[in-house]
Amino acid sequence: MINGKDKNIGGTKMRIPPPPSREELKFLPKYIAYKAALLREKLVLTYVIATLMVLFAVHFAVTRFEISNLYEQLRTKEYILAPGVQDFTTVSPQSVPDDYISN
Repeated sequence: MINGKDKNIGGTKMRIPPPPSREELKFLPKYIAYKAALLREKLVLTYVIATLMVLFAVHFAVTRFEISNLYEQLRTKEYILAPGVQDFTTVSPQSVPDDYISN
């Protein structure tokens, strides 16, 4: 088997990063505050979007329920008493029986 030495490639050596200087540590609190503000902004936007999605879903469900009730009321039969007719006549929406027209 050919290893790294035979390929003339040295093995990977771990380097220890140099210790941070005083100049780098001076900006660390600002960086942490920036990251915290960024995270807070993302969370607030996520909560706002989730709340809006829930509100729109509830509004959609309520309007669908209202429309289904309207369709149900549209399909119900009604009874009317026309002038000069002695009994009630059953009618459906947008249709009138022939005996009503003849009366």
